Amino acid sequence: MEQTKHRIRQLGVSAALALAGLAAQAQDITIGVILATSGAGSAVGVPTRNALALWPTEIGGRKLKLIVQDDRSDPAEATSIARRMASEDKVDVIVGGSLTPSALAISAVAAETEVPLLTLSPTVLNEKSAAWAFNLPPGTNLMASAVLEHMAKTGIKSVGFLGFSDVWGDQWLGELKSHAASSGIKITAEERFGRADTSVTGQVLRIIAGKPDAVLVGATSSAAGLVQKTLIENGYKGAIYHTHGAVTRDFLRIAGKDGEGAIAPAGPSAVPEELPADNLSKAPGLAFVKGYEDKNGIGTRTPFAAHAYDASLVLLKAVPIALNKAQPGTKEFRVALKQALEGIKELPAAQGVINYSAGNHYGMDNRSRVLVTVQGGVWKLLR
Repeated sequence: MEQTKHRIRQLGVSAALALAGLAAQAQDITIGVILATSGAGSAVGVPTRNALALWPTEIGGRKLKLIVQDDRSDPAEATSIARRMASEDKVDVIVGGSLTPSALAISAVAAETEVPLLTLSPTVLNEKSAAWAFNLPPGTNLMASAVLEHMAKTGIKSVGFLGFSDVWGDQWLGELKSHAASSGIKITAEERFGRADTSVTGQVLRIIAGKPDAVLVGATSSAAGLVQKTLIENGYKGAIYHTHGAVTRDFLRIAGKDGEGAIAPAGPSAVPEELPADNLSKAPGLAFVKGYEDKNGIGTRTPFAAHAYDASLVLLKAVPIALNKAQPGTKEFRVALKQALEGIKELPAAQGVINYSAGNHYGMDNRSRVLVTVQGGVWKLLR
């Protein structure tokens, strides 16, 4: 009788262990997504949130549990959200933020808590934050060099700069200054404005007074459209260049007919239909555009949404590798995921071809950029 009871207890323990094993195998992969869906950066954050609908619902047989939070375009709020996600939600990876200042803030938390981060905004990482953060967008240096090469090629000798009074503007002004001297380009004026400003007339008039051959606008989306429109309305006749953050429908809406001829660098997803057949980003770019515009309307594609789409491609590649080493929800899985990300090589994505390594978390090379211009009210490949 006693042997029978002992046997039953053993079976009970075995069953409990089996159930625990099944539960571990079924553990969801928890992803924290931090976006600017309200505030000054909502024109960036909302399209990014829309792109999450294109993500798979599971990877490697594990369901994806997305926790999506709005940082209200505030780096301090982004920091608080990232901390909660790491400590309370026990996320396996963070994706965000929409704006460079927020992405920088989140990267510090990611390094501190040792949670992998996929940034959705170009971010210059310091040595500490670079250990856990991986850039999805191409670096500002890649995009800026395309602009400055075109300026040199077309004989531009002087440039005025008008950009955001934050990290995005700082990065672009820094790139302009570092390239200008070697290119023989003179910077005639430096003007800044806030993301939420509704008028830039004063800054534009001071830029025009310097009579530059070209103006570089260090802004994004609708704010860049406002600068473009104000420059043309005040009689500026030179070339107007923008950042890759300007290649949006909101830019076209705000600039209207005054947007014609604007030039900007862009990821391949802006114009995949015009890319040659052998371009590695053509197929993923077309897949992104079809999926996104089927849900949101023709012409709604944005680079911000494309970065979020590329995040799913990166996770599809890295997560199955990490699952071979550890279970989601553990420190070991986060380490394994970081290592899997560092092993990604030549991954075709909508915004370029991604290569990471332990020493390089920036991912993109010159294949992540093309130059586009506004023709007939739409962005077209500059030929």
